[in-house]
Amino acid sequence: MDLYVFYDGQFPNLIEWQKTIDGFGFDLKFSRDQILIGEGGLLKAKWKTRDASFEFRPCDFDKLTETYDDIDFGRRWSTAYAFYWSGLPECVAAYIAAVTLAQMRDGVVFDPQDSLILRDQEAIRMARENELLLPKIEASLRH
Repeated sequence: MDLYVFYDGQFPNLIEWQKTIDGFGFDLKFSRDQILIGEGGLLKAKWKTRDASFEFRPCDFDKLTETYDDIDFGRRWSTAYAFYWSGLPECVAAYIAAVTLAQMRDGVVFDPQDSLILRDQEAIRMARENELLLPKIEASLRH
């Protein structure tokens, strides 16, 4: 699955990003033994006590607007990152990371699965809802 963040400006350092996540009260911790640079890659993380690593990388905003030509992105953004994951905890982690990155840089989050552009508190609310929904989804899968 995928999620996108659009903003203007430079990529933050990992410490700054972690402080923003902590400031919003999310229980997502990036591994300290990694160096994060704007080219992206695998971001090792734990959500609560669970491994929740995900991938992210820069992407071409203009190509995305061609692919999703029915979506109003509001304007052209200079920076675009794609977040990718495969499991449920990784989904929650990627959502938290994406929405906090957008908050740090006054950007937006694009969820192509639901064709949603998420801004400000709406994006934070969606990340919190995903956190609450995960245990319910996992419980239903066990039955």
